[in-house]
Amino acid sequence: MTTKILQVLILLMSVISFGQNVTISGNVKDNVTNQPLPGVNIIIKNTSKGVTTDFDGNYTITEVPLNSVLVFSYVGFEDKEIVVKNNNPINVVLVE
Repeated sequence: MTTKILQVLILLMSVISFGQNVTISGNVKDNVTNQPLPGVNIIIKNTSKGVTTDFDGNYTITEVPLNSVLVFSYVGFEDKEIVVKNNNPINVVLVE
């Protein structure tokens, strides 16, 4: 009986950790002048969910699954992909 309870608890813990979502925020700048980039697109890879940076290069994106990938894109700059862990904030420097 104790073994079955332990198995159920382990299963529940794995399901809970698998489904965790986090809120990620940060700032995006360019690599030459180190100035904030307004209007950078940030999407969760393979979804349609995303946000854009504000005038000061700041962003916040909610309900991001752990281990998903954020894609940062901006016209004239190389895309950057970052895996979401428990790393918050995620500040990014985009390369022209």
